[in-house]
Amino acid sequence: MELPLRKDLRPKSGEPEGSAWIWGKDDETTAKDIQGENASTKCGMQAWAKHGIAGRGVLLDYGRYAEANGIKPVYYDNFKITHSDLVNVAQSQGINLRPAAQGGDIQIGDILVVRSGFLKNANSLSYEERAPKHLGKNNFGPNDGQRYIGVEQSEEILDLLHDSYISAVASDHPAFEAWPSEKGI
Repeated sequence: MELPLRKDLRPKSGEPEGSAWIWGKDDETTAKDIQGENASTKCGMQAWAKHGIAGRGVLLDYGRYAEANGIKPVYYDNFKITHSDLVNVAQSQGINLRPAAQGGDIQIGDILVVRSGFLKNANSLSYEERAPKHLGKNNFGPNDGQRYIGVEQSEEILDLLHDSYISAVASDHPAFEAWPSEKGI
């Protein structure tokens, strides 16, 4: 099956940049779709909880890679795991982090799981040490009071997720992306 790369998607008149296929303005991924009185629950985790989700998982263990290479992640800050970090982690695990259509190991529909080591770190802290790190005011913007390690928001990550046709992402940190989002929700 041949599917287009992100760079080959043609702009759609009147639609947000990068929109494709059929959703456009109705993609249900904006802040108003996620929280507030008009929040949509159609595609939330609660829908998956009813029936589960299954697929082939690709685990990239950044936590183990960082430990082995003397990298000291900052778990309670906007610490970014970059695209090149993920490529290096994958290589260290014998995985070619490119779509199968480009000679890599990532299959259409794979679920990408990134382990940062956040939970291991959180579980090593006492409640008194851990709780204040989660109690900052959450305002969904660059000055958010909650700060966490996560995957960077970049064109390379967008290309990886789109061009590999990853079906879902998961992580052991609170948000898949580094938080707070510097690009807004």
